Amino acid sequence: MKPVPNWEQDIWVITFNNIQYTLRPKFDCLVRDLTYLISHRQVTRLTKQKQVEELFVCYPNIVREEEEQPQDDKLQQFCKEYPDVFMDKLPGVSPDREIHHVIDTGDAEPINRPPYKMSPLELDELRKQLDELLALGLIQPSMSPWGAPVLFVRKKNGEMHLCVDYRALNQVIKRHSHPLPRIDECLERLSRARYFSMIDLKSGYHQVKIKTEDISKTAFNTRYGSFEWLVLPFGLRNAPPVFQAMINKALGDCIDKFALVYLDDILIYSKTEQEHEQHVRQVLDRLGDAKLVANIKKTELFKTELEFVGFHISANGILPSKSKVKAIQEWPVPKNVQMVRQFIGLCSHYRRFIRGFSSITSCLTDLTKGTGAKKRSIVWTQKCQAAFEKIKHCMTAAPVLLPPDPEKSYIIEVDSSDYSVGGVLMQEGDDGLMHPIAFESKKLSMAERAYPAQERELLAILHALRIWRCFVEGRHFVVRTDHHPLVYFRSRRKPPPPRLICWMAELELYDPTIQYKKGIENVVPDLLS
Repeated sequence: MKPVPNWEQDIWVITFNNIQYTLRPKFDCLVRDLTYLISHRQVTRLTKQKQVEELFVCYPNIVREEEEQPQDDKLQQFCKEYPDVFMDKLPGVSPDREIHHVIDTGDAEPINRPPYKMSPLELDELRKQLDELLALGLIQPSMSPWGAPVLFVRKKNGEMHLCVDYRALNQVIKRHSHPLPRIDECLERLSRARYFSMIDLKSGYHQVKIKTEDISKTAFNTRYGSFEWLVLPFGLRNAPPVFQAMINKALGDCIDKFALVYLDDILIYSKTEQEHEQHVRQVLDRLGDAKLVANIKKTELFKTELEFVGFHISANGILPSKSKVKAIQEWPVPKNVQMVRQFIGLCSHYRRFIRGFSSITSCLTDLTKGTGAKKRSIVWTQKCQAAFEKIKHCMTAAPVLLPPDPEKSYIIEVDSSDYSVGGVLMQEGDDGLMHPIAFESKKLSMAERAYPAQERELLAILHALRIWRCFVEGRHFVVRTDHHPLVYFRSRRKPPPPRLICWMAELELYDPTIQYKKGIENVVPDLLS
């Protein structure tokens, strides 16, 4: 029985008689159903008498081996047709390509760190993985003056993933500027798509070669000697932009026509099944030409719905990923500023699904203001708890968002309140009804809250246009507001105040058609604001 540490999650794992026990630090809470085991008073007394510094709680968990899912017929067919793309393992070091990874450290002196201490179980796993990497030709023994320690990170399936701690090296590496694609722009390309395929590249970063002169800088130190990477390892600065540049070059003009790429995830989308087969073949041909290898286990072909970059996509529209919704639902009540920021950060990724996100979370964002330690305590009020629960509810009841159709006109409905502004971008669906594409809201600053109602309404319009400029610029669209004077605001003869002159000039750049909608009918924007 050997305990295995997981420093990232701050737990220890023990397996005994096929039962897995997870040891966790004691949190400042009391589980009423378990108080018969040992009372809170007994714990307090024992910790004082025995000078206990740490407490752990054990949760038994039956270890079950994962059953391998059978491959569908389509996937088997393409695996036979493209054996060079679908492989069980990488064939070794990738061939020479135009794009390789450069490690520019300038005039920095070599940095060398000793190896971390490991448990016997970790050392056994380390030797095993080093032998595998050497056999594949991905690493080689090193005598480099550079060196970084290694550690293990446990995956969801229980496997141990070897990672190199390149934090010190990353501090002296100059950043690359190749941008990653915006996820919202990727999702906006899926209009009218009915068939989807997902191709995941196997050990994606390992398919990028390190520039020969920079190989020595990737050296890492272990109990069994020093080694250096011939391919791009995980955890090295500039790895994502270099990999994105390589895959973009491989797929070329397929991108944004019928393929989307976000790092090692390739999404293929089409309107018909026949068209989809042609698109899948074109992508696989490009991958074969570039000598890139796909992961069979993570590849899904000819699906009507699947998960992509944290979202559930289908012919009906876009929803938050089920796993992310579950994570938000199970999120514990925050105890400090850092936990509040983490919760808001995760939920912000899906704010386009949540009506009035800024308004709902205003009391939570107020907790993060000020300076000091990120783990400083907070005052959690009933209002904070209500907002916390409402966000969780909104995630489970999130509406299906329609991907934008560039051939149809857009309608924006806006409204403002004393504390925030909000809006919804909509289009008419195939059923003849209006469907939301995205929701948006903004918490007003103290100065903005002092604006007159008319100015706040105009600010709501401008904020929506700035956010959705990529949709409406150069096109005819309608803005609906429940503030009737704004309909005639642009044509009035009386000169506006100085601040509004700038706003009116910005509004003219978009040239919207402003329509009045009664407040009783303007339900969604009211909720947003």
